[in-house]
Amino acid sequence: MKKLSYLILAFLSLGLLSAKAQTSHSAQIKAILDQMPATAQPEFNQAMRQIGALGQDGLEQLAAMLKPQGQGDNTALQYALNGFAGYVMRPGEDAWRAACVQAYGHALSVVNGPAGKQFLIRQLEIAGKDDAVPFIALWLTDKTLVHPAAQALATIGTPAAQDALIQALDKATPQTRPALIEALGDCRAKGATKLIAPWAKSDDTSLRKVALYALANTGDPASAAVLRGAAKRAGYRYSVDNATSDYVLFLERLIDAGKASSARKLTRQLMKKTHKDNQQAVHMAAEHLCAKLQEPAKPQSGELTKAEKAEGFKSLFNGRNLEGWTGNTQGYQVENGNIVVNPVHGSGGNLYTEDEYANFVFRFEFQLTPGANNGIGIRTPTSGDAAYVGMEIQVLDNTADIYKNLHPYQYHGSVYGVIPAKRGYLKPVGEWNTEEIRAVGPHIRVTLNGHVIVDGDIDEASKNGTADHKAHPGLKNAKGHIGFLGHGSVVRFRNIRIKTLGAGTR
Repeated sequence: MKKLSYLILAFLSLGLLSAKAQTSHSAQIKAILDQMPATAQPEFNQAMRQIGALGQDGLEQLAAMLKPQGQGDNTALQYALNGFAGYVMRPGEDAWRAACVQAYGHALSVVNGPAGKQFLIRQLEIAGKDDAVPFIALWLTDKTLVHPAAQALATIGTPAAQDALIQALDKATPQTRPALIEALGDCRAKGATKLIAPWAKSDDTSLRKVALYALANTGDPASAAVLRGAAKRAGYRYSVDNATSDYVLFLERLIDAGKASSARKLTRQLMKKTHKDNQQAVHMAAEHLCAKLQEPAKPQSGELTKAEKAEGFKSLFNGRNLEGWTGNTQGYQVENGNIVVNPVHGSGGNLYTEDEYANFVFRFEFQLTPGANNGIGIRTPTSGDAAYVGMEIQVLDNTADIYKNLHPYQYHGSVYGVIPAKRGYLKPVGEWNTEEIRAVGPHIRVTLNGHVIVDGDIDEASKNGTADHKAHPGLKNAKGHIGFLGHGSVVRFRNIRIKTLGAGTR
């Protein structure tokens, strides 16, 4: 009897300790949330360290506080959770990253309502690696959450993530199938080709459309007959299921994969079959592919010229992989010797140099797509909005109709929100542009295709407030990372190099 009493007291003590821990976490959590949103970088970093100090249990308690839509304000909480998910992706934070994934993953089954679950899935997409796959895969059978879950796995993109999508597709319902097929196409899972191919002939136009896209973007040569047949049935014209445009995409993927012989044969066949007036756009696309195939094979690895070597430049991109870069290495991919923003899931995210730079000359080439929007972050940390916690030099298709009413400080080359750039010096969309950003102390100069489009002093430009009337604490940063800032568009970069300058340089 006495032994039983001791056991009961022990369990009660454990319960009291747990309750005290919860109370302790609650006080810490309240203190953290009272700081949100933290716009200045030092305060943001301090808050993120406080969140990390909560440990996995505290993180799980924090994440589980998400309220269903319409039942409370989640703004400060979401800012904290999202900020931490990005913060733990910095080099050296893998222990916190793993704790973040476990905590958010467990909270995912606790929070009520689809909005909170979607938010946590998005955070797992940001911070997750293979350890996030089991948590996300549980929701691939949920018709409400399958799309964000499938997109998250496509972003993670590892073999384990692809396998989870393939297994889910094998048992999918009509409600979940399209999202799974799209995600498999987004992450170019060649192992899914046989599963997807039958749906490319579906009577359901929407399902057929997504299946054709998935087969095309995957670029598996085994899909050639299916895609060519679909384009032929569409009369080699653009159609509601995008059969012809997907066939063109497939040919481009073959070229990217180095299958030049197969791509050349199929492209020449396409050119011969597209001479009618209503096939003109397709014929022009085929001509573009032929021109691409005739280009001399250049790795575009950013090999320096003799003059650049003599000047002290170094290459930041080897043309083969993202060695030396950190951040969203899933949203940015290396294709044909270029860094390509692949924004199939939201913005494409940010990619940063591992090293930090103070005064420098940064040179690169870029190719815009219609309506493209990106940015070059300079002197920026790897978390927070680089336009404010650092500086953003805008990258934009100025000619796009959707941008005709922007403020002057939002157009290409501008120091975003601070110094507007001159316009009229971008090459036509699809052509390669060259750009140089020179940053020495407060002096920023941007040269586009040989023309100086910004030459200003950020201290002078902001002394009476910035042009966009917003706080830009990053203008005071002495140094920071350089990054590509994705805003939901395909943009290509190559020949990326830098020269560091001394503090006394003018």
